[in-house]
Amino acid sequence: MIRVFFFFVFVAVLTIVVIGGVLEYLFRDASGSGARMKQALIARIESAEGVFVEEHSNGWDAVGVASGIDLNETIIYDRLEVTDKQRAELLAALRKIDVRSRTRSGFIRACGHAPHHTLETVDQLGRKHRFSICFLCDTIEGPNEMRQGPFEAIEVFRTFIADIGMTPDGDWSARLAAHSLGESATGNLPKASLKE
Repeated sequence: MIRVFFFFVFVAVLTIVVIGGVLEYLFRDASGSGARMKQALIARIESAEGVFVEEHSNGWDAVGVASGIDLNETIIYDRLEVTDKQRAELLAALRKIDVRSRTRSGFIRACGHAPHHTLETVDQLGRKHRFSICFLCDTIEGPNEMRQGPFEAIEVFRTFIADIGMTPDGDWSARLAAHSLGESATGNLPKASLKE
C-alpha cells in the first residue's frame, strides 16, 4: 500500500516537472523580442547623456479609490537621475540576463501592462526614450512598441529600483488615495508633482 502511494506521488511530481518544462519551452522567447529588448535597453543606457527613473501613478490606481481623481492624470511620486556608478551596475546586471524566457517559469501572467516605473534615457540631441516597467505582470514596454522584455530584466529592475530607494511593489491605490488627501504614503518622499 505504501509503495503504491509513493508511486503515485512520484508520477504526480514527474508530471508537474514535465508539464512545467513543456510550458517553459512553448513560452520561451522564440521571436527574439527578449534579445531585442535587452539590446535596446543596453544601447539606450550606454549612449544616454542622462538616465532617469520615475515612480508614478497609473490610471488603474484610481479605480474605486475616490471620486474626482482624473484617471488620465499621471502623478509623479519620485524622479531620480541615475548616477554613473548606478548606471554601470545596471548595465552589468542587464548584460548578464538570459533572454530565452519571456515569463516567470513559463507561465503566462493574466495582467495588462500597468506600469508604476519608467526608465527614461535622454540622448545627445535631447530625445527621450522611455521604457515602462510593470512589476505586477513582469513586463517592460519600450520605444517603437517593443513589449515583454525578458523576465530576468524584470528581476534586475526590481533590485535596481529598490536599491535607489523606490518601491518596486506597493499598494498603489493607497498611495494615490494618500496623495489625493495631500499626504505622503511613505512619509519620506517629496510631495508628488503632476506629469507635464
